[in-house]
Amino acid sequence: MRRRAFLGGSLTVLAAALASRRARASVDRQLLVYWVSGGWDPTFVFDPHLDSDVIVSDDTATLADIGGLPIVDASTRPAVRTFFEAWAPRTVLFNGLAVGSISHDACTRLMLTGQRSGLDPDVATRIAAATGSDRILPHVVLGGPRFSGSHGALVSLVSPTFVAVAGGTVPGVRDAAREERVRAWLAEEVAAGSVPDATFSDGLARLPDLEKFAAEFEAHDLSQEAGRMAVAARLLASGASRSVLIQGSAANLAQWDSHQMNGLNQAASFEHLFGNLSTLMALLAATDGPSGGKLSESTDLLVLSEMGRQPTLNGDQGKDHWPITSAMLVSPACSGGRVVGGTDGTLAPLAVDLASGELAAAGEVLTAGNLIATMVAGYDLDPGEWADGETPIGGVWG
Repeated sequence: MRRRAFLGGSLTVLAAALASRRARASVDRQLLVYWVSGGWDPTFVFDPHLDSDVIVSDDTATLADIGGLPIVDASTRPAVRTFFEAWAPRTVLFNGLAVGSISHDACTRLMLTGQRSGLDPDVATRIAAATGSDRILPHVVLGGPRFSGSHGALVSLVSPTFVAVAGGTVPGVRDAAREERVRAWLAEEVAAGSVPDATFSDGLARLPDLEKFAAEFEAHDLSQEAGRMAVAARLLASGASRSVLIQGSAANLAQWDSHQMNGLNQAASFEHLFGNLSTLMALLAATDGPSGGKLSESTDLLVLSEMGRQPTLNGDQGKDHWPITSAMLVSPACSGGRVVGGTDGTLAPLAVDLASGELAAAGEVLTAGNLIATMVAGYDLDPGEWADGETPIGGVWG
């Protein structure tokens, strides 16, 4: 995907890509990104180091093999075990992902886009642009970060203000005559070649259905995670969206950014997270998808946080930022029950053979770019075009 630093170039790229996107729209899966803000400690679930003399983990936990996945298991986090007992066969864990920074903003951008530049779209936007640009709301953000790149017209941040605008009540009651004059002017711009015809036409075609959807949004409290989950399921079930990003909620009296009391904060946060993920997967399993099967059989769930935590404790019994993290993919289309990558006894990343996904001393350290490339490859997209030429990890998709 070529980057453009100015609006005219971005519009040209968008218009030129629309035809090829429609040709690729046969992909019958959706992407749901679940974003955890703050930076988790992977050693509490995904990346066990219970016997390390260097890495401080949960000394009350034990190692469990659940569906082929080595998981940190603790009585304080029963929701973790419950989730993996149900979904491990279709789960891939990515450990030892290097983000090369300890800045929240930089790591958030990198984990979602695979690149450090602010010009790159995030993974959900890439997939929506390539395979779902003709949908009513190709990519919807229900709280949380978004990086639209040159595809801003395809990304919607659904909020009370968005609902009011879509429903026609903000900024005021619609003036039909004024709208007609605006449409006529835009039509002249299209005829003159000033505006890409496909962008204009697709936008107009989505308006009537968007107005209908606004009423459905109003029925849910988007400030609550249950409301965001319900809206996400509705968007995917109706075929209105190809991808959705949900901002995960915080546990009561706990936080992921655990510079103090790391053990208490991470235990409570992971229990809260996996309880919510089980609820989300149950909702997907109970909801019919656009093609007739259940959403759980057509939706990829990608769970991310921006960074990890240091191996040792600071003076406040917390852990500061660490530039190595983990990610989790749950999908009916992946080769589940598998861990890709890893870390050594100091939480340094281990090298991986990208062709097979297996650990290899002569391999490469995994990066967010590899993860993004892997995701787009799973939608039959060329990583050279849709993932900045990054190399996907082999053996992830079934």
